[in-house]
Amino acid sequence: MSMFIEMHHRYSNSDPVLFKKENIVAEGGSVKIITKNYLRKKSVFHPYENNPDYSARINTFYYSKDEKLIAGYWEAPEGWFEAEIGEQSEINYVIEGEIELICGGKKITAKKGDCFLVESGEKLKWIVKKLIKTIFFIYPANEEIVKFFKGLEK
Repeated sequence: MSMFIEMHHRYSNSDPVLFKKENIVAEGGSVKIITKNYLRKKSVFHPYENNPDYSARINTFYYSKDEKLIAGYWEAPEGWFEAEIGEQSEINYVIEGEIELICGGKKITAKKGDCFLVESGEKLKWIVKKLIKTIFFIYPANEEIVKFFKGLEK
C-alpha cells in the first residue's frame, strides 16, 4: 500500500492522504484506503443455517450507489457450510488461509493470493482448511441480498 500512497501523492491534485488516529480509514480526494484494522474492527458475526455451530465475520464496506455491487471482507475459522448462490456472482480474493470448494462433485482449493469466482445459481460446500480472510465482490446484488447484508450490520 505504501507504493499506492506514494503514487497518490505524486500524481494527485487532491489533498494529501489523511490518516485518522486509529489508522482505520485513510482518504485523499475521492480515493479511500480501507485498512485491515477497519475491516476487522467493523466486522460482524454471520451464522450459517445449515451448520449452526459455525459462524464467520463479515464487513460489507462498500455498496455502489445503485447497490448492484457489494464489496466486503470475510474471515472464517476452520469448518464448513453449504451455500446456494442466487442470481448474483461472487469473486473472492484470498488474503490468507485456505479453502476447499466442492461444486458438482468437483473440488478446488484456493490459497493465499488466489482468486476464485462462483457463478450465479451454483450450490456448493465451503470447507475452510485454515483460518481464511478474503475480500469479496458480489454482482449484480438484488434487493434481497442487500437487505440480508445490511441486516447483519444492525
